Amino acid sequence: MALNLLYLIGLLAVGFLFSTPLFVYANKPAGYEYDIKKDVWIYMWGLTFAGVCLLSHFMPDFNDTIISLKAKSIIIPFALSALIYVVFLLETDWLLYLSIGVSSAVMSYIIPEDAVLFNNLPIYAEKIIVFLFIFWVTFFAKILNGMSAVFAIFVLTILGGVCLISFIGGLPLGFGLICGYIAGLWLGFLRYNWYPSEIYLNDGACTSAGFLIACLFLYCSFEYATGSMLILLAYLFTEILWVTIREYILRIKEPDFYINTSYYVNYTKDISIHAILMALVKIGMINVIFAGFQVYAPNMFSLPLFALIADLWLINMLFHASEEKLSFKQTNQAVINEVKNNLKTIKDTIKSGKK
Repeated sequence: MALNLLYLIGLLAVGFLFSTPLFVYANKPAGYEYDIKKDVWIYMWGLTFAGVCLLSHFMPDFNDTIISLKAKSIIIPFALSALIYVVFLLETDWLLYLSIGVSSAVMSYIIPEDAVLFNNLPIYAEKIIVFLFIFWVTFFAKILNGMSAVFAIFVLTILGGVCLISFIGGLPLGFGLICGYIAGLWLGFLRYNWYPSEIYLNDGACTSAGFLIACLFLYCSFEYATGSMLILLAYLFTEILWVTIREYILRIKEPDFYINTSYYVNYTKDISIHAILMALVKIGMINVIFAGFQVYAPNMFSLPLFALIADLWLINMLFHASEEKLSFKQTNQAVINEVKNNLKTIKDTIKSGKK
């Protein structure tokens, strides 16, 4: 167990050290015109792809895996994510949506028939659900790109959660090692993307990264971690629900989706960006904890639904807070107390379920 943790920490450090010099090179104030030589996502994509290929090649085979990380399982998702990004740079919306649709269809097609999310569904229904899920996550990932560091916090929640689940035995160790390395890259990026941002990702990079996140979700779900992965994605679901309510129920129309997100609305209320980002970090940490508990939960959907409601509640607290109520100490204490209460509720629920 200690050796596994050492591997995770070591690969995280390697990813961080590899990424930092490139981010220093790509450092530029937000607002500059696009320059491919300074495009942060090209370097991040390249480092991620190279690292995943090397780790998959040199790591020993794990006997407890259902989806083996063979060349096809790695190259195809990365190639499709690169296609999505290249199409984004052409600045043609319909072509971008088509590329997302084609990429989602390819991923749903290449999935082995014996790897399923729902045991009681026919294979064609399974593939339709997979297609819709990949398209949905990829399309909406960019709504987290309206403010510095929000998308990076979300990605690190996913990667950190996979590392934790792998460490406690809910996923094969190989998944945790790979995500540990990638988390190091994103930590290096977050160092310069935290407000005030020195480097940033464009919407196409978030869309491309969202596609890779959706593929990671599928691979982990086929290893029986569907419930945990749904919890790790809960914040994205929450923001989509928030935007949908404001856009289509409250009829608050905005030119871009992200303007109706909870973090952006709080920003327009003059709540400090630091307070907003710290609140999102805490939401991410809570979701990671919930995802770890889900490994031992008696069913797949109860705890993910609870996490979604908890995220909505925390976002609503931030939305109705004033600047005076959001001192760092007060926010920390409120969230810590709430986490303690939620963890007690989860433990009681699990115990009653086992009985």
